[in-house]
Amino acid sequence: MNWPFEFLSTYQYTIDDSLCDHGQFIDPGVLVDDDGKVYIYCGYTHSYAAQINEENMYEIIDNTFQPDILPALPPEEPAGFFEAPSPRKINDTY
Repeated sequence: MNWPFEFLSTYQYTIDDSLCDHGQFIDPGVLVDDDGKVYIYCGYTHSYAAQINEENMYEIIDNTFQPDILPALPPEEPAGFFEAPSPRKINDTY
């Protein structure tokens, strides 16, 4: 099949591979903030966030990775974070 897309790169980062599901950035959501900075949110059973290079959209900016941006609850808790964050900004609230 002839797709109109081109694979550019895997994510490039300096965080430990044991974090963020071993660099897979599962089910990412992206937020472009008012100042032009771009943030990626991802996770499966834990949530993560980092600033991403807006020039190429695959480089994670050093020292911006934040684990568990949404509290991780024990698996027996039905209301814990589970997969695919979808960031929003409405007025001044994220």
